[in-house]
Amino acid sequence: MEASEQAPQAPGSSPASADRLVALDVLRAVAVLMVIGRHLHNVDVGIPPVLAVVLRRWHACGWMGVDLFFVLSGFLVSGLLFSEYRRTGGLRPGRFLARRGFKIYPGYYVFLLVTWLWVGGRIPRDAFLHELFFIQNYSSRIWNHTWSLAVEEHFYLGLALLLWAFARFGRGPDPFRAWPRVCLGVMGLVFALRLRQQSLHPQGDLLLPTHARIDGLFFGTLLAYRWAFHREALLAWIRRFRAPLLAGSLACLLPGLLLPLEGSFFMNTAGFSLNYLGFGGLVMLAVAATADGRLPTPLLVPLARVGFYSYSIYLWHSMASGLCAHYLPPRIGWTGTTIVYVAASIVAGIIAAKLIEIPFLRLRDRLLPSAARAAV
Repeated sequence: MEASEQAPQAPGSSPASADRLVALDVLRAVAVLMVIGRHLHNVDVGIPPVLAVVLRRWHACGWMGVDLFFVLSGFLVSGLLFSEYRRTGGLRPGRFLARRGFKIYPGYYVFLLVTWLWVGGRIPRDAFLHELFFIQNYSSRIWNHTWSLAVEEHFYLGLALLLWAFARFGRGPDPFRAWPRVCLGVMGLVFALRLRQQSLHPQGDLLLPTHARIDGLFFGTLLAYRWAFHREALLAWIRRFRAPLLAGSLACLLPGLLLPLEGSFFMNTAGFSLNYLGFGGLVMLAVAATADGRLPTPLLVPLARVGFYSYSIYLWHSMASGLCAHYLPPRIGWTGTTIVYVAASIVAGIIAAKLIEIPFLRLRDRLLPSAARAAV
């Protein structure tokens, strides 16, 4: 759910940046559109049969969009830190977290303020406090989508401190040499915790705690490390195995696309791992295609524009879903409601980004210029 670390600009606005923005923003657009589909309502009521089949599948697998967001965030955010070290020889975690705050907090707290003004009298205050301090994925919450923001906030803090310690106490031009082992260790530990959780509570689904979902973010950091410090070798490997990598990535994603999440032991354990492996492969193929000049940039710019505003779209889409489902079906039916919901989610996110997110990003870049302009 991250925007570019550069000064805000629309995708495709300049030849120098278009390919990089398109490659990442197209994947963000895919992720946020999947999540929008997850919060469709009544996909079988009054909807033409052929369209209902599409909407049911969209709703069933839309949860996977969060896993794609996790891989993208891990790849991009750690890539910024690796780039900062390569350019400056050190890391400043406080500055990094402050810049993250300018990105995340303004839009998020405005969203919570609107929530309070709308339904504050009907929601326990504890739930607002949990949302306020990003602990809603361990306790009561207001919205069913903000848990992922809590996971990412916890990840930012841990990542900044871990990589700072590597940079501070490591030696040589690459003090992060042990980072792949750390990532593999975290991924193995999280998988073991999911196995234990599902063994104890086999009917549980969509695990929300950070310790059960952070492995996708760490896998993104593993890819970012390889991209930052071993790029030519990684590119050569991707070019050599492009077709098998694509086939393997799609095969990893196939269970999530076809199998139900709810009540599935497999999907709530190995399924999450397969998702980040599959999405990680697609991320690598996308950045390699950009490096090779193989990305059809003009064709992808419209979709990338949606991805550019994906954070704000993600924030506001659930509110759009609730409002549309409450007020519109008696007037325009569920087919019309679905169309309005998807369009309203995107439009509301773009408006919120232009009014809140982008102005604060510009203020951030004036107050705290990036130390990693050559980011991922």
